[in-house]
Amino acid sequence: MKTLSFFGKLAPGKKTGPFPALYHKRRKRPRCLLRFYLYIHHTKSEEKIKKISPVSSRAGVAAKESEDNMVCRIVMDIMIERKRQRMMNRMKLIETSKAILTNCMALQANEAFLVVADEPKRELGEVLFEAGKQLGAEAMLMVMKEREKSGQEPPAAVAAAMKSADVVVCVTEHSLTHTKARKEAAANGARLATMPSITADMFLEGAISADYAQVKVLTEKVTELLTAASTVRIEKAGKSLTFSIAGRNGVPSTGMYVNPGESGNLPSGEAYVAPLEGTAEGQIVVDGSISGIGKIDSPLLLTIEKGRITHAEGTSAERLLQILGDQDGRMLGEFGIGTNDKARITGVVLEDEKVYGTIHVAFGSNNTFGGTIVAGVHIDLVVKEPDVYLDDTCIMKNGKLLGQ
Repeated sequence: MKTLSFFGKLAPGKKTGPFPALYHKRRKRPRCLLRFYLYIHHTKSEEKIKKISPVSSRAGVAAKESEDNMVCRIVMDIMIERKRQRMMNRMKLIETSKAILTNCMALQANEAFLVVADEPKRELGEVLFEAGKQLGAEAMLMVMKEREKSGQEPPAAVAAAMKSADVVVCVTEHSLTHTKARKEAAANGARLATMPSITADMFLEGAISADYAQVKVLTEKVTELLTAASTVRIEKAGKSLTFSIAGRNGVPSTGMYVNPGESGNLPSGEAYVAPLEGTAEGQIVVDGSISGIGKIDSPLLLTIEKGRITHAEGTSAERLLQILGDQDGRMLGEFGIGTNDKARITGVVLEDEKVYGTIHVAFGSNNTFGGTIVAGVHIDLVVKEPDVYLDDTCIMKNGKLLGQ
């Protein structure tokens, strides 16, 4: 029987206790239990291992207490500290969630509050549920199986519950933003926020900490520019992509959903629009991140003809095309501009596409915000510091919005 080297020499045939590999041939070695505990919790500190090694223990253990008691005490201290940290982090997350629900969703006592989570985001869903309960809402939590990709519909029971709630927060691995369920819930009067791929860190830092009153002002200004324009041109690294947005209204995602029917992402800060299908021509360099893939280490070059991706070059190209599929998932479905100055590029598109100084394009479904594409998939791609022209007037230069 082979064991890790730090277990020490084992007595042949020794099977004392439930974990015989943790016993030395002469006597029980609680020190091995501690070394095993540190190992399985990914402790990388060599100093901790040296301090509890048999050699250093025999050479320097204090005479006032036994080695075994010392080791047990260290184990207990580590476990207590870890538990304390988990409790503190959970309390911070609950308090942050209460602030989000109060300031961004205007959640009131006795309102029907639904949290939709999937298995990967169950813990964050439980935090939001607890926050809603502490605020006096009629809080409910539904946990569903993880969706295969962004834009895929939730189960019918979840969709029905979303329509009947006053406030809905969807904390899931893949986005429910561009789904029929989200659209119908908002149409039925729900105030709704989607949080695809959000992490505990994103609850406490970055875009969520923005001044959303300020974000709202800038987002609405950019939205007006998009609504008034007829054409868009994006330039970066010598490449250019043009398309029409004539007759399409811009959509603000301000991060504040306080009136019936308002919905969008949290954290938020973007203005976006559905390009006119089939009008996109040219090439675009993507160098930020891609939903479902994360941060990209090398640029991705996409060639688009008649609104559809016809060629992709780069290390992420094959994976992107697999996610999009062979049908309308490859059609250009969205153009958006980030307006949140606290957002960071983390590899999670929920925050990445909100970064001030970036734009994003998305391929796939756009029927939920003014377009006609129904593809069952919606994938965003973030571009850092481009030049953007609306009706041949430059509104963004190297990522900086002009005329603010």
